[in-house]
Amino acid sequence: MTNSSLKFNLEEDPKITFLTGAGISSESGIPTFRGEKGLWEKFDIEKYATLEGFNSDPKAVWEWYDMRRTQAKESKPNKAHEVIAKLEQAGYDVVVITQNIDNLHRDAGSENIIELHGNIWHVRCTRSCPAAGMAEMALNERAHVVELNLEETPITQMAHESHFGKAAEILPQLFGDCIE
Repeated sequence: MTNSSLKFNLEEDPKITFLTGAGISSESGIPTFRGEKGLWEKFDIEKYATLEGFNSDPKAVWEWYDMRRTQAKESKPNKAHEVIAKLEQAGYDVVVITQNIDNLHRDAGSENIIELHGNIWHVRCTRSCPAAGMAEMALNERAHVVELNLEETPITQMAHESHFGKAAEILPQLFGDCIE
């Protein structure tokens, strides 16, 4: 269901959980992995994103991540990151659950962040995480699920609301009144 007015009633429930991925960061210039002009079109996923690739050529993998850290450092939070942070700063109970590792949510001022895949500035071992099932888990916990994406996804049929377009354009419309 799409809410054509792009308004969200926070008076009924001031708790908001944002599930963010590559789309929000791509609007700040961070390349995505998949899709048109994605990183995997230029780079071999097996070489740069597997333990075998790292064990085979650690120098190449470290250089690749250094390139990605440079991209993240040169990028700035966009309007969508800022709206999310302002909602938290305005006193709403905001949680950001992100697949992104670029630190842009934190740079925008968000504090309550769960980074599913870690943070590019923190080196550590990781394990697999089923991000695709998060909307269903949220629904099972009776959360109001709002999908924000460029196009329909499998979540569209289960979300309470779906909005299609750029996050930096839609989030200010959804929450602008709450942070001004």
